[in-house]
Order: sequence, then C-alpha cells, then structure tokens
Amino acid sequence: MTRTAGILAVVVGLAASAASAHTHYFTQGATLYSTSDNGATVSNVNITVNGAAVTISSLAFDPSGNLWGGTTQGGNIYRINTTTGVATPTAIPALGGQTNTFDFRQNGNVLEAIIFTNFGGGNSTMQIRDAATGAQILAPVAIGQGNPGVPASGYLSGNSIFAFGGTNYNLFSYSLANAAATLVGNTGITWSQAGGAVYNGELWLGSRIGSYNASNGGQDHGTSGFQFGTVNTATGAFTQVFTVAELPFGGGFGYAVIPAPGAAALLGLGGLVAVRRRR
Repeated sequence: MTRTAGILAVVVGLAASAASAHTHYFTQGATLYSTSDNGATVSNVNITVNGAAVTISSLAFDPSGNLWGGTTQGGNIYRINTTTGVATPTAIPALGGQTNTFDFRQNGNVLEAIIFTNFGGGNSTMQIRDAATGAQILAPVAIGQGNPGVPASGYLSGNSIFAFGGTNYNLFSYSLANAAATLVGNTGITWSQAGGAVYNGELWLGSRIGSYNASNGGQDHGTSGFQFGTVNTATGAFTQVFTVAELPFGGGFGYAVIPAPGAAALLGLGGLVAVRRRR
C-alpha cells in the first residue's frame, strides 16, 4: 500500500466513524441538555422566550439543522438557539394543549410539520402545517388516548410516523393518511417520559427513568436518570447505547439527535485526500 493510499484509508475510516457520531439534545422543563454518544459530558442552557423560562415537551431538527421545540402549555412551537437557549416564535400558530411530538417531511417544495397535540380528556389530534407559513395542510384528525393513544414522540418514515406510547411501552406505526395505528412491538424497557428521533435511517429513543415520589402525589420527582439507544423498526426492540446520570427533574421531555459537529469536517478532509491521490 502506498503512503497516500494509507493516509486515504485512515481518513476514510475516521470519516465513517464521524458520520455515525451524534449529538443528542433533550429537555427537562426549561433546560436544554446536550451530550455525545457516550453521555460522559453533558452541557446545558436555559430555554427562554423574551427572557422568561419556557417548558418544552418536544424537540425536532428541520432539514437545515435548526432545532424546533413545542411547549407543554398552549401548543406553541419555537425555534431554539442551541447555544444561547433563546426561543423565537415560528409561523405556526399556537395550537392549544400540549405538543407531544412533531417532525418534518419535505413534500415537493413544501416543508411540512406533522404535529401531535394532547388536549386532555381523550381529545388528541394529529395535523400537518406548512413549516414556513403555518398554513394548515391537514386539519386536525382525532386520534384519542390510551394504548396506543398519543405518541410520546416519533419520527417520519415515508407516509407514516413511528411513535412511542401507550401503557405497555410499545412502538407503533401511525398512518398519516388515516391516523390509524399499527403495533410494531414492545421496546422491552419502561420509562416515565420518552422521545424519538432519527438520524441516518436509525430510530433513536431517549427516555426518562427517574424517581417518582408517590407519597407526595407524584409532584416531587426529585431527580431523573436517562437512557438512550436505538430501536428496531421491525420488532420494536430497544438496544441501549449510553445513559446519563441523574439530573434535576423538570416537567416535559423532548428529544432530538443530529450529526456531531466534527462529522462534516472529516468527510470534507476525506475528499481532499482523494483528490491528492488522483494527482
């Protein structure tokens, strides 16, 4: 093997490794946390709107890498600066209730936001909005509660959204055409709140597994631990990748995942080495 070819092999290997690396974001109340695939270092920033804290119950990255978040009260959807935590309103109007989950789908020239909202009392809906203008594309469709009920969170795949929900910690596939749910399988784990995200064809599940103080009516949760891993979309089985030690409890749990910052740079370096080899 020539020296240049050896360098190429090393860089390609590094690029492949970087391409599979992720940065994970999750919320506890009005705090946005971020960590890598090993969970060893966790950073955080307060989420604010006009200087006031806001509790976020769902997260999703759009195709441009912008982080969006939905609130636990009022169904407001914001764009969140991952560095400062400052949240700014989007064109999507306040939907009421709690935004349980949403994700994005590119439909021709239109970026669509598919949104699940829980209004309580068995009244839960799914709707589709134009992410840029907020215009309604699909009017709210009732999906009910219970098992499978409102998904804890999910991600889009074609014309359906995979969602975590119900009382048995299952994975479901929701049809966007008729809001019908099909049971995929059991994840094999329990959680108090969970969120789903996708990167590079992988379905990830982040979940809160912390304490619950029943003696105080469940109001004082104290601290919570977290687990993160991948889910088999054919069986629903969960494979743990890493955990995060306990953090102060906060209402609402959102989760999103994006390629790690170094991945694109290494892939670019691989391209430069390939050009050198051709020369």
